[in-house]
Amino acid sequence: MRHYLIFITLFYSFLVANGQIHTAWDEAYGGSADDEANNIVILSDGNILIAGYTESQGEGKKDGYLMKLNREGELIWETTYGGAKDDILFDVLELNNNKLAAVGYTESQGAGGRDYWLIVTDKDGTLLWEKTYGGQKDDEAIQVNMAKDGKLVITGNTKSRGAGSYDIWSIKIDQDGHGKDLGKELWKRNVGGNSADFAGEVIENKADSMQVIVGTTTSFGAGSGDVFVIKLSDDVGQMKGKKTLGGKLYDYGYGVQITTEKGYFIVGASLTNSNGLLDGWAIRINHEFDSYFVKNIGGKKDDAFKSVVQHNEHFLIAGHTESEGEGKADGWLVMLDKNGIELLNKTIGESGNDQFIKIINSPTEDYYLCGTTDSKGEGKKDIWVVKIKIDK
Repeated sequence: MRHYLIFITLFYSFLVANGQIHTAWDEAYGGSADDEANNIVILSDGNILIAGYTESQGEGKKDGYLMKLNREGELIWETTYGGAKDDILFDVLELNNNKLAAVGYTESQGAGGRDYWLIVTDKDGTLLWEKTYGGQKDDEAIQVNMAKDGKLVITGNTKSRGAGSYDIWSIKIDQDGHGKDLGKELWKRNVGGNSADFAGEVIENKADSMQVIVGTTTSFGAGSGDVFVIKLSDDVGQMKGKKTLGGKLYDYGYGVQITTEKGYFIVGASLTNSNGLLDGWAIRINHEFDSYFVKNIGGKKDDAFKSVVQHNEHFLIAGHTESEGEGKADGWLVMLDKNGIELLNKTIGESGNDQFIKIINSPTEDYYLCGTTDSKGEGKKDIWVVKIKIDK
């Protein structure tokens, strides 16, 4: 009888969760060529900002791209940045003075094939200044965070320095300096081993002023590739902890969320114990990196989780699935409770290839997702932005 009641409770929770979510709007943006969104943020004025690249306009094959939308998905402004070669933005941050800081990589300037690229604009996207960081090989910045002292910590991946073919590389810079001190490096830190190590997402833990990096390592751990969790102090870049998570095969870390009990909820993709090819993979750990649960979700084809946010006591995960849905790949939403029990499994997409890269929540408890679609829009691949609501 007890097992029957548990089953009924879980089944009812699944139905309620599925009934709560609906799409407020679903839009594609772009031109005749490829356009891709890499990140989405909510600005202090309540509007949303997309960072990515465009091949449909600009100076080079790929140009860095920022696009501001209102809450209904209507375009406010769009701007391209870059030179004659490939230039891509992966992240953007609103600064305390209403300016914007965006990072990525540039092939059009700098010391190497690709260099860390920082651009600072005014609130309307007009370029104020830009700077590159890196060596003779490829260096790609993927994330920018604001430290406790207001300076910027930029994290990504480097071939120019370190022990392996790729290392994780974090630098802290002074974006408020003047003259030669504008964009000055305050500290830098390499993390990695003899093989390849990559950063996926970096969050600022305001409780202890740590930069928490989640990524993938092939240098350490139990398998061919493991999830890599690193903590760096944001004052001097000192390493305060690291942990690998994974099994005998490839396991990838893409996204992370700080939990209410000051632990971490990590999402990615896994071949270890998968149901087919890659599965979506979710891990909840405490602040000492001990696991509460590890969970595979997926079908016979490739499935991956890319980003996660907390929804009340649950976790809403975004990614893509080839195992379910309408097209070759569909945007994928999964909700898990704090014990890893699945409450929702929903696809959004049409006949082509549609993928979610990032999910964020707003102060009004709406959720915005960005990614790419070739099911709709003007070009081969368009920027895809979806707003969803979860009714109480």
